[in-house]
Amino acid sequence: MLQPLLTPWYRVVSDGDRLLLEHGESVVAFEGAAVRSLLPALLPLLDGTRSIDDIVGALGEPVREAVVRAAEMLAAHGLLVDGPPAGAPAQAVARVVGIAPAEARARLAAARVAIAGVDNTVISSLLRRAGVERVESYAGNSDVDLVIGFAGDVDLRELNRACVEARTPLLPIALFNGRHTLVGPIVVPEISACHECVQLRRAANLPFGNDFSLIEETSPTAAADPGLQAIAAGLATHLAVRWLATRDPLLPGTLFAISPLPRPTVAEHPVLRVPRCPVCSPAARMAAPLPWHAAEAL
Repeated sequence: MLQPLLTPWYRVVSDGDRLLLEHGESVVAFEGAAVRSLLPALLPLLDGTRSIDDIVGALGEPVREAVVRAAEMLAAHGLLVDGPPAGAPAQAVARVVGIAPAEARARLAAARVAIAGVDNTVISSLLRRAGVERVESYAGNSDVDLVIGFAGDVDLRELNRACVEARTPLLPIALFNGRHTLVGPIVVPEISACHECVQLRRAANLPFGNDFSLIEETSPTAAADPGLQAIAAGLATHLAVRWLATRDPLLPGTLFAISPLPRPTVAEHPVLRVPRCPVCSPAARMAAPLPWHAAEAL
């Protein structure tokens, strides 16, 4: 590491001869002479703006070996990342996969997001607060890093088809249907399940599956309360920022269902690609299924 940075999401607690670093209910404890003599002076210098040589220059050449060993020990416990430091939004997303906050900030600043639908004010604001500087309305543009689509304002099936053809990642957000609001999954064309795959999987698992497509053509009349809408917008923003900054492989193919009743929950559901999906499956475009079931015995 050229400029080691003490992971900013860990809080540091001194307790006599012990030094505790905690994050997410996980604690790393250090004990011994180094806690009393070296670490109190070293940790503030691990701010992502100094090299090891700079730190040794501040503490004195006689402690070089101890500084190097301490840095190696901290790195082995996942307590150091590359500097320079970055703001809180970049730090928040960087800790998901352990990348440098400055790298996360740079990826977010370079990202370009298009929002399809008129109800985009809240998410646009949240994206910009998270460090995504280029947020625009969707106009069929394929040269973006992510499209976010709102059902009701746009036809998600048509938007899904356009994004798959353009090989543009898509994050769909469905309307509240009286039971839940569905967010995702992030669609990565040719890699993960597309929105049409999701609809086919849902139809196959609902008792009214034969009528599912017909019913989905009419927008739900159930209204989500403002709190539920805010939760959906916040979750969608979190997923978008996490994908743009880290390309987290856990997100594509995972559908999130926000349900207010009987008690508020957010459930995740893995969604696999449909082998003969009419939108994203190459097999569906290559040949029709062979009709062995219709063959007559000779």
